[in-house]
Amino acid sequence: MRRAFIILVILALSHAGGAASRQTREGKSQAEMVSNWGYVDKTGRWVIRPQFYTAGDFSEGLAAVGSHEGKWGYVDKAGRIAIKLQFDWADSFSEGLAPVRADGKWGFINRAGEFIIRPRFDYAYPFSEGLAPVSVGGKWGYVDRAGKLPIEPRFDAAFAFADGLACVQAGVHYGFVNKKGAVVIAPRFDYTYGFSEGLAAVQTGDKWTYIDKAGRQVIKGAFAEADKFSEGLAGVRPALPRPGRAWGFINRAGELVIGPRFGAAGRFSEGLAYVQTERGRWDYIDRTGETVLSLRSYLVGPFSDGLARAHATEQ
Repeated sequence: MRRAFIILVILALSHAGGAASRQTREGKSQAEMVSNWGYVDKTGRWVIRPQFYTAGDFSEGLAAVGSHEGKWGYVDKAGRIAIKLQFDWADSFSEGLAPVRADGKWGFINRAGEFIIRPRFDYAYPFSEGLAPVSVGGKWGYVDRAGKLPIEPRFDAAFAFADGLACVQAGVHYGFVNKKGAVVIAPRFDYTYGFSEGLAAVQTGDKWTYIDKAGRQVIKGAFAEADKFSEGLAGVRPALPRPGRAWGFINRAGELVIGPRFGAAGRFSEGLAYVQTERGRWDYIDRTGETVLSLRSYLVGPFSDGLARAHATEQ
């Protein structure tokens, strides 16, 4: 979805262009190339003081952080360096492994910082359901924890498995494959997010809706923009009576449970979602839409392991 997250992503980062442009939007959106990132708790207290040039979300007790010198490593929830800042790029831990780039290639390390899968990929995403999307020679496939490629690179883009299916790009359209690499929902969408909580947001033309794992539309109506479901709610920008700029949240029945009043919206995580206020800053709301935390920051991330990344510099 071309939305709030994307605002953060545009500030800096990730993989390559072309077919990988969607890789940038949904994949490496974990860190922004802006100074003075740290981590706050749900009271807004700085638990890890602002000190990093780039910072990702916590996952499995560690967060990827980068220095002004362009090196990446990992910190624990106390702010201690758990894995030395030594990589050219780093992404989140998932299923005990994390993709990192060294000498121009991506591989996977364990929590001790040791390479379990040697760097040989052009790009890589974290593991999910035992497989990780990787790129070789401009095509995407999937690697397993043994470093083998059970799904050979043949797609123009590939994303994490969820609910047994993964979104892939074939030409200009997106569809879904199973863990054998077989197409189960034909590439016919202009854009899509992966499945979450049994549903996937898909775009056809200028409208978004939701499908189930059989490819059937399950939420009536369409939206100008839509995001993944998380904790039972999904951020949407309503399309009727005419497309507006405000985001709200729907439930799985497609009912607006938090009215559209935000400039942009993140996904719910640990009971909270970050939303953009009229002044361009980011607040955290609960599932009723009430603001529970306001930070003096123009850049924030979702809560994970009880902490959220935030940028200290005010504008």
